[in-house]
Amino acid sequence: MLRRRILASAMASVMAIGSVAVVASAEDTAAATKQMKTKADLEALVKSYDSFRAKEINDYGSISGEKFLDALEYADNVIDDSTSTVDDYTVAYQMVTATYNALKIYTTEELATLVKANKSKYESNNILNDELNDNLYDGEKWTKFVSEYETAEDVLDSKDSRIISDAYENLTEAAANLGGLTIVTKAQFRTALKNYETQKQNIYMYDTWRRGTVSGDLGGVDDSWKYAVNTSYGALYSVITNDESDFYTMYDEFDSYKNVSKTSKEDIVKAYKKASSYATILGAWTPDDTARASKATVKSLIDKYRGALVFNYDREDAYELLDQIAAKTNLVYEKDRSADDPWSLEVAENVSVDNYSDQWHDSGTVTKLTDAHINVKNDGDAVYIPTKDNLWTGDRILKAGDDYKTNKISGVSYKLFSKGSTIDLTDYINVNAADVNAHKFDAYAAPEDALAVYDADKATAGDKARAAVATANKTLADNKAVAVDGVTTGADKVNIDTEAAKDKKVDEAWKEFKKNYLAAFANLEAKLAAVDNALNTPATTRASANDALYEAGEALQAAVDKVREYSFDGVNNVKGAKFEEYANNVNWDGKYIPWDAVKAAYVVTNDAEKVANAVREVKRVDADAANRRAVFVEDAYNKYGLSNATSNEGTDSYGDMINEWIFKDAKQLTTDDIRTTKGRTETIKHVDLAKALELAELYIEGDKTKIADSANEIYKLCDTTGEFVAGSAKGSAAEWTVVYRYLSYALSDKYDLVAAKYTKAQVAELLEKSYDLAEKTGDAGLFAAHHDTLVDTRKEASEWIAAANKEKKYKDNVTYPNGVPATSMYKKLKDAYDDLEKDYNAFKYSFGEIYVALSTYAEMIDEGELVPNDTLKTAMEQTALKLSAVESLDDALYKESWEANTAVDWTIDNDAYTSDRFFNDYNRVFTSNDNYTLKTKSKVGVAKIRKPDDSSAAKSHKELKEAYEALVAEVTKQTTPTTVLGDVNGDGVVNALDAAAILKAVVNNTAIDVAVGDYNADGAVNALDAAAILKFVVSKA
Repeated sequence: MLRRRILASAMASVMAIGSVAVVASAEDTAAATKQMKTKADLEALVKSYDSFRAKEINDYGSISGEKFLDALEYADNVIDDSTSTVDDYTVAYQMVTATYNALKIYTTEELATLVKANKSKYESNNILNDELNDNLYDGEKWTKFVSEYETAEDVLDSKDSRIISDAYENLTEAAANLGGLTIVTKAQFRTALKNYETQKQNIYMYDTWRRGTVSGDLGGVDDSWKYAVNTSYGALYSVITNDESDFYTMYDEFDSYKNVSKTSKEDIVKAYKKASSYATILGAWTPDDTARASKATVKSLIDKYRGALVFNYDREDAYELLDQIAAKTNLVYEKDRSADDPWSLEVAENVSVDNYSDQWHDSGTVTKLTDAHINVKNDGDAVYIPTKDNLWTGDRILKAGDDYKTNKISGVSYKLFSKGSTIDLTDYINVNAADVNAHKFDAYAAPEDALAVYDADKATAGDKARAAVATANKTLADNKAVAVDGVTTGADKVNIDTEAAKDKKVDEAWKEFKKNYLAAFANLEAKLAAVDNALNTPATTRASANDALYEAGEALQAAVDKVREYSFDGVNNVKGAKFEEYANNVNWDGKYIPWDAVKAAYVVTNDAEKVANAVREVKRVDADAANRRAVFVEDAYNKYGLSNATSNEGTDSYGDMINEWIFKDAKQLTTDDIRTTKGRTETIKHVDLAKALELAELYIEGDKTKIADSANEIYKLCDTTGEFVAGSAKGSAAEWTVVYRYLSYALSDKYDLVAAKYTKAQVAELLEKSYDLAEKTGDAGLFAAHHDTLVDTRKEASEWIAAANKEKKYKDNVTYPNGVPATSMYKKLKDAYDDLEKDYNAFKYSFGEIYVALSTYAEMIDEGELVPNDTLKTAMEQTALKLSAVESLDDALYKESWEANTAVDWTIDNDAYTSDRFFNDYNRVFTSNDNYTLKTKSKVGVAKIRKPDDSSAAKSHKELKEAYEALVAEVTKQTTPTTVLGDVNGDGVVNALDAAAILKAVVNNTAIDVAVGDYNADGAVNALDAAAILKFVVSKA
C-alpha cells in the first residue's frame, strides 16, 4: 500500500498534515479523539457498518450508496494488505467516515424542487432558435437529461425512498453533464468584427516588409500562430485579410434573422471565433526592436558578415591581396589550408527545419554558409597594407623597411601586418552592391557548368589511366620471367655469365650492363606500382588534387626511358643506347646478348608508357579546370549546395514570402491585396541583398543630393507608411534605422539560420529545469507522450552542451555545435518543456500527494501542531470524500462534432483506483477549468477532456482540487507565523515588557529580528526602538 512519502517540493512549504475523521455514532471516545488510526481502529469502523451495509444502505440513492461501498471496499483492501501502514489505515478511515456522512435520503419535496429547477431546460426541447433550428445542448447529453427528468417526474408519487433518492441523484448528474453548446450573440459578433477592423486600421502603421513576432497569450487561438514568428507585417496581414470573407458572410446570415439575438449554429460560431482569433493575432504582432541606427552601426553590421560576403561575391580581390602579401613575406595557413585553398568555411549543413519553428517554412532540411575566413599568420617580414576606412585600397602591399619608406603613398593609411601576428584577410575586402550584382547569378552546381564537365572528363581520364595500369600490369606479369630471369641466357641458350667469364673485357662489360639493366627494370616495376597506388587513393577534396599521381606518372615515364636504354624493340628494330653500346663491346656476338630478355623488357615499356601518358591526360584535365582555387570553391558550392542568390535565400525556411505556408502553391499576393498607399501591383516587397547594400552605400557615402533624390530606394521601401516624402530624405536617424533594418533582414536571410536570441548559458539553465520537470512527471502515464519528448530533447540538449564546451572558440549563435545554434537548441528544448509543463499544470496534483496530506495533517493534529477547528474539520472531511469519490476521466472524454470516433482516444490511464479498488497514487487530478487536449502515446495520439462545467467526471476532479486547496489554505494559515511589529517577547501585545526586552538584548548584545524590533523603522534594533515603544504605550494610555 501507499507508504508515507515526502510531499512534492512545491507543496512542502504550505503542507502540514492532519485529519479529522467524523466518526459513526458507534465509535468510542478514545478512537474519536486520536486522528491517526490503527488497523484495529479501521477494522472496528468497517465492522460497525456490517448491518448498515446489508440493510439500511438500500434506502439511499444508488450513486451515493455506491460511493460509500467503494470506500468500504478500499478499507477492506487496506486491512487485508500486510504492507499497509498507519497512513493507509488513517486515510481509509477518513474516506469511509466522509462517504457515510455524505449519504442522504432525499424526500419527495426535494425531488419536486429539483424537477422544478430543471423544468425550463426540459421545456426548451433543446432548441435555441426555431428559425435556425440550433441547439442548446449536446445531443447525447440532452437525451440522457430528458430520460432522467421524465423518470423523476414519474416517481414523484413514490413512497420508496430509494427510488426517490435515485431519481434525485440521477437527474442532478444528468443536469450537470448537459454541457451547453457554445453560444454567440450578435453583440459579441459585432464586437469581434469591430476589434478585427480596428486592428486592420494599422495597415499603414508598418512597412509591408517590416518583421516582427506573433507571441504571448493568444487567448486560446490556434497554437500554430504562437511562435516567435519572424514574418513581415504585410505577409501576416495578407494571410489574415484574405481569409476574412467567410466570417463576414456568416455574420450577414446571422444578422438576417431579425428576431434572433444569439445562436449555437456551428458555422456561425466558428466564424465568430475566427474573427476574434484574427483580431487577436493581428494585435499580438509586435514589430522587431531595431534600435535607432547610425552610420557606425550599419558599417558594423556589414563587418559582421564580411567574410561570407567576400567568399560569395569578391573572392578575386581576396586572392589578389593574398598573393601580394605572399610575395612580400612568408605566410602560414590554418590547418589543412594552403595558398590554393585558403578558405575556412563555417557551414550549417542539412539542419532540420524542425529546429526552427519560429519561421514559416516547409519541412525538410536547410544548409547555409554562416561565415568564411582567410586566416593567415605572418612568419616572415612585416608588411604594410594600404587601407581606407580599414579596407584595402587595392594599392601595392609594401614590405617594412626601405620598400615602405620609398613607395608609400601620401594620404593613404597603412595597416602593419607584423611578424608573428595573424589576420583575417576578408576583413580588408570591400564588398559592394556592384560585386553582388556581378556574381548573384553565378552557378556552380548546374550539370552543364564547367565543373560538371571537368568532373566527367576527370572521371573518364582516371578510368582510362586505371585501365592502362591494368594492361601494363598484365604485360609485366607475362614478360617478367623472360625479362629478368632470362637475362643470363644468350643465343643457343648459352649461359652468358659462364661464357663472359672466359674473357675479362667481355666479363666487365657484361656485369656492368646486367647490373644497370636489372636496376632499371626493377625501378620501372616500382614506379608502375606507385601510379597504381596513387590512382586508387581518393583525394579528400577536389582541391587537394593528387600531386602524388602526377609525380608518379612522370617518374614512371623516366623509368620507361631508362629501361629502353638497355632494351631492344624487336618489332621496329629500335636499339637502346646502352644496349647498343654493350653489343658493340662484345662485337654483337649472340652468345653474350640476352635477346629474349631485352625484347621482353621493351614490350613492358610500351604498355608502361601508355600509363604515363594516361596520367598526363588526368593532369591536363585538372589544369583545364581554371585553377586550384576555383576548383576548391566549386567543390564547396557543390558539396553544400550553396547559392549566390540575393533575395529570399533559403525561403524554405527563412524567407518572408507569403505563399510558403498557408498559401503554399497559390499565387503570390500583390500589394493591392494588402492595400498599400500607392496601390502598387508588384508582389509584396521581399528583402534583396544587392538592393540593401546599394542603399547602405548611398548613406555611407553621405552625398546629401543623392540621398534626397527621388531615386533613393528608401521612398519605395516606406511607401506604405509614407514616412519619407520624396525629396525629403537627408540622412536622419530614422532613415539610418530603415537602412539598418532592411540590410539586417537581407544579411540574416542569407547567412543566419535563426535570429540570435538565446545563449548556451540559457540552454544550460533550461536543461536543469527540464530535469526537475521530467522528475515530477515521470510516474504518471498520462504525461508519457510529452514527457518522452522532453527526455529525448533534453538528451539532445545535453549532447549539444557537451559539443559546445568542446569548442574552444565557441560563440553563441556563431558556433553551431552539432549543426545547431544556441537559439535553436533553446527553442526546441523550450517547446518540449512548455508542452509538458502545460500538461503538468492541467493535472497539478497527484492523488498520492493528497492522500499523504490527509495522513500527515492527522498526525499534526495529534501532535498539537494543528488546531482541529470547524474549518479544518470540514476541509479534511471534504478532501477525504472527494478523493474517495473521484471519477474516471474516461467518462469526460469527447470529440468535436466534425471528428470521427476514431480521431480521438476514449480512454486514458489516469484512474485513482483500479477496478478492484486499489489506489493509484501516481495518477493525477484534472485541475484545468477548460476543455483540454492531451497528447497520448496511443495510435490515435490525442485525448480530449471536457471542462468540469460540461462533465460530472471532470467536475469530480474539480471538486477534489477545490477541497484539497481549501485544506492546504487552512493548514497554511495555521502554520504560518504572524509577526506583530514591536511584540518582541511574543505575547501578542505591544507594551512596556517589549521595550524592556529590547533594552535587555542591547545590554547582552543579543540580536533581535528587525522585522519585530525595529519599531522606529531606522533599520536597526536599539534603545531608540524601546523608547518609541514606551512612547506608544503612553500615548495609548
